[in-house]
Amino acid sequence: MLHVTDVMILNQSEAEFLSGVTGTEKALTELLKKVPCVVIKTGADGAIAQSRDGNVVSIPAHPADVKDTTGAGDAFAAGFIASWMKSRDLSSALTNATRYAAECVAIIGARPQVAP
Repeated sequence: MLHVTDVMILNQSEAEFLSGVTGTEKALTELLKKVPCVVIKTGADGAIAQSRDGNVVSIPAHPADVKDTTGAGDAFAAGFIASWMKSRDLSSALTNATRYAAECVAIIGARPQVAP
């Protein structure tokens, strides 16, 4: 299904596994041969991304008081996709994604408590 995929968002170990190479930037290069835009989450280090027609963009993780990592990847993806759909700007999409993930890990559980 990669031939019909526009953007691939994955973590570092998934990127290395699917690309067959070791190292984030090497995996990024390999995956770009199959998908036009690749985003690799690097945990506490942030994220790295590139589209075929652009430069590598690396963003540090947004500072957070980590309480629980449940849902962090989903929050990252939601933040990235929402921003990417509006602007097609990797830097701002990654910044938004790391901010969403930081907000998610600062609470226990995958979402804030709902008031009664």
